[in-house]
Amino acid sequence: MIKYIDMGLEDVLVMVSADVAWADFVAEVSGHGLRGADCMAGMPGNVGAAVTENYSAGGQSVGDIVSGVVCIDHKDDKRCRFTAAECAFGPGDSVFRHTAGRYEPVSVLMRLSRPSA
Repeated sequence: MIKYIDMGLEDVLVMVSADVAWADFVAEVSGHGLRGADCMAGMPGNVGAAVTENYSAGGQSVGDIVSGVVCIDHKDDKRCRFTAAECAFGPGDSVFRHTAGRYEPVSVLMRLSRPSA
């Protein structure tokens, strides 16, 4: 599932399920003229993997466009939310890589930009 939250501003929020293939996500949002993920088009896996591994290419990383992540907390058996800062993105890294499978991304909120007019 990919859901657009378009308020007519410079940026568009996009909520995407973690199980959506990354290539499909990039093709979908690029087809709507949205920028931010386009340089990472060739990355494998799904959106959840992209967030966990903080994919990067062309000077852009997934962490640069993530606004928040909803996860399943397998330890406490409940849903939880992470802000972009709480995701602790670094080169090829995130909090999700260091929690031994505790947090499983379910959906991701991304902020993509419109091309300049």
